[in-house]
Amino acid sequence: MTTLKEVRLAQPLEGRFELKANFGGAPFWCAIDYRASSSQTDVVDVRVAEGADPETVRWAPYVREGVVSAERALIRDGRCASLCLEIRRIHTHPIDTTAEGCRFYGQSLLNHIVGASRAE
Repeated sequence: MTTLKEVRLAQPLEGRFELKANFGGAPFWCAIDYRASSSQTDVVDVRVAEGADPETVRWAPYVREGVVSAERALIRDGRCASLCLEIRRIHTHPIDTTAEGCRFYGQSLLNHIVGASRAE
């Protein structure tokens, strides 16, 4: 049995996550207000904040899919993330916010949080 190296945060991490990059092709954009903290589980528990606005509720499942995809990649690399990730708000654009883009941002957000855990 392989033991996974656990990713934990020494203290909660919160803020607004957005990428500033030109991806080429059709543009996509969103920004995610979040709070991440360590949890007692060996998975990433993604939650939408209570009272979240309708746009956040609409796009959160796609962000969650991206987070889950990034989590699977962590597991393949022999790591697990023991985190609670609260999505407080997803800022959107009427044209440039897409399901694919939200998945990409979700993956990138988890990778950002994991990177921050290494810096602690």
